[in-house]
This record gives sequence, C-alpha cells and structure tokens, in this order.
Amino acid sequence: MYKTLLLLPLIYLMGCCPKNTASGNFMLDDTDNEKIPYTLDQQITFKHSSGFSFQFTVSKNLIENTRTQTEHCGDEFWFYQYRQVQLSSDNPELYVAVKTYPADFIPYLELSVNNYEFKIDYSTEPTYNDFTINGQNYCDVYECTYEYIYDDKIIPETIWYNKTEGLLKIKMTNHETYEINQ
Repeated sequence: MYKTLLLLPLIYLMGCCPKNTASGNFMLDDTDNEKIPYTLDQQITFKHSSGFSFQFTVSKNLIENTRTQTEHCGDEFWFYQYRQVQLSSDNPELYVAVKTYPADFIPYLELSVNNYEFKIDYSTEPTYNDFTINGQNYCDVYECTYEYIYDDKIIPETIWYNKTEGLLKIKMTNHETYEINQ
C-alpha cells in the first residue's frame, strides 16, 4: 500500500507534462532538389588515377519526411523533408551518399564517401568558378576536405562537387584520385 501511495504522485506528474509543439515545417523546393542532379539507375563513368574506368550506379533516390528529435517533455520540434541519393561501384568498392535539405532549414549538402562525411555549404560562394577534369570544364565547383585525417588509413581526403554534374572528383589520402570521365 505504501508503494502505491508513492507511485500516485509520480503518475500524476507524468500526465502533467506539456506536449511537444511543432515550430516549423520545411519542405524541399526545386532549387533544393537541383543540388543533386542524379536520377535512379543512372550510370556515371569515373576514371582512376592509374587509368582504368568504372561506373557509379545510382541505386537510391528518395525524398523523405521526418521531424527533429526531442529529448524533453514540452520541447519544440520541426517537420522537414530531405532528399537522399546513393551511388555505388563494385570495383573499386565505393559507396557515395548525397543528402540535401531545405536551404532555409539546413543550408548545406551532406556527401559521404564510404561513410566519411563532407559538408558543402551552399550559402557560400563556390571554391572555383571554372575547374577542369580530363579536358572538360565545370563551373561553380565546391571543394571540401575531410576534417579528420588519419596517417595510417587510406580514406577520402578531398571531394569536388557541383550542382550540374554532382560528384566530380575524389582524392584519397594516398593521392589516388577518382575523376568523372565524360
């Protein structure tokens, strides 16, 4: 009986918790979607620095609705959309994920290569107005370097990306490169 009396105030307090409230709704628009130029099943040819060519295949292209996480009773949260595209190649074994959000909610694009994440801030000017790869010129190219480099691991070090073609180049920590080859 004594335990029941102790539990009653606790149950009462749990019922008094205010509900979490939605503070905003952020949806992708055409400008946000144009940041990722890929379509499902598209194949993109890349060239390794040693000379061999390989294909990336777009294996996922989706738009999802979600909300921010709340940790406490009564917290505010936001609804938002994001678009995620996945590219993969078998030889070399590379996995690329590209994710964009509404610019007025999260102003950057996330790109990961084999789970090493890069963030491209579209609220800033591109790194290069013109950038040449394999004799082809690309405009408005963003360069992004991975923040944590490990001396003993071969990982993606730098990526180059633009809105028109998408991923243009990957440079690894051992100086190997993978470049778009159109």
